Amino acid sequence: MKNNIAVISNLEGGLGNQMFQYAVGRSLSIKLGCPLKLDLSWFRNQNDRQYALNDFSFKCETVSLADKSPSKIKKKIDRIRNRFLKPTKMGVPVFLEKHFHVDDGFFKIKEPAYLQGYWQSELYFKDIENQIRKDFSLEDQLTDERQKIAKQIQALNAISVHVRRGDYVTNPSANKHHGTCPADWYKIMMSKMAEQKADPTFFVFSDDPEWAKSNLPNQWPCQFIQPSSDGKDQQDMALMSFCNHHIIANSSFSWWGAWLNPNEGKTVFAPQKWFSNKSLNVQNLIPSRWERF
Repeated sequence: MKNNIAVISNLEGGLGNQMFQYAVGRSLSIKLGCPLKLDLSWFRNQNDRQYALNDFSFKCETVSLADKSPSKIKKKIDRIRNRFLKPTKMGVPVFLEKHFHVDDGFFKIKEPAYLQGYWQSELYFKDIENQIRKDFSLEDQLTDERQKIAKQIQALNAISVHVRRGDYVTNPSANKHHGTCPADWYKIMMSKMAEQKADPTFFVFSDDPEWAKSNLPNQWPCQFIQPSSDGKDQQDMALMSFCNHHIIANSSFSWWGAWLNPNEGKTVFAPQKWFSNKSLNVQNLIPSRWERF
């Protein structure tokens, strides 16, 4: 390491979002030869989101702003300072992601920075993809139940299917922003996959398994993975990655489940419509070797 000044990556959102934010920080820290720290301040006031990277094997210092809110005087001083000087946070300049597609300015960063954004593209960390997959290996072995599923996956021509509903259905804001993949889309994707792959068995991961059982086709072998409340979502993502091929939802969770599969011969089907908001440019979100429908 060249020095002790760290790249700091702001974490927020769910597991998939946090993985993107870690990966971009890891990439910059390696490029600059300095440590990486993860800022967990965002989670202090969250009831339904928590830091979710603990079960991965990488080791990284976490930091958080003081629980006490800054005084009005300090806020005023910070606003004045940031108006005339380059904004800083935790002692390093802030680099704010300018838009959803790849921000070329990231690749021009020469000094440690505080990274704030979602960074949802492998292009930010493609050069170190093997290291990222190693970092996201599990710290602990799978639970007994998941070990049984893993053995089934490894014995079959397994294809993961992710049916994301949950807050995409129940939360009006999330529903308006994301929307869900309809049943017909899954039927078409599973049919296409079955045409291409011999003896497929579909492993369906869903936060709404009853909907999935009622709406997905049943002419091929299917195993519906019952969601667990043990909080070990990383292990479910690992099970996805053990499958040979993938049908992902418009979800960063299944994006990572497919991406963590290191097999270059894998086939991945992804939805053409990722967000309901068509103004967001998602051209860099889906790797070019994946297929969109």
